Amino acid sequence: MFCPSSFASRDPSNPNIVNYFWNFGSSDHVTYLTEGQYKSVGYYWMIKRNDAAHTGNPTMNPNPNRPRMLIAKTTTIATNLNSSETEIVADITISSGSGNRNTDQFSNVPSTAPASILPAGYRASHMNGNRPSGGNILFQDNHLEWRLFQDMDWITWDGQHRYAWF
Repeated sequence: MFCPSSFASRDPSNPNIVNYFWNFGSSDHVTYLTEGQYKSVGYYWMIKRNDAAHTGNPTMNPNPNRPRMLIAKTTTIATNLNSSETEIVADITISSGSGNRNTDQFSNVPSTAPASILPAGYRASHMNGNRPSGGNILFQDNHLEWRLFQDMDWITWDGQHRYAWF
């Protein structure tokens, strides 16, 4: 899977950007060529990590209007959805603000990445002006679907008031 509109592909002529995300957490803070702790691929994965060092991650702060759960393993059943409605992977649609589609900011979303890597912060994939047009979503039954932004809602948020939509 590859989405050319992902934030990590903003400047393909700068290999440090790709290396930063592929070797996320690298001890090499210049070229990011040494192995990092994680691989960041530019998608939301709704799969619970088996990470003994960070047992609480990722944290879900779910939208009560669209409750979702992280899939823990193939034998775990999503209690509120069937397999054709259970999102597994989605294009990044991120915002900063209060989770309001009309007032949130979908580009220049604050990031903890170094300014040399993401000088303008994050942005949602598939932008149409200053708003996302939509995103591709892979479901548990293996079908892929385009969801218009008007049909998206925020699913979770973090402590920096960044909202994930799909």
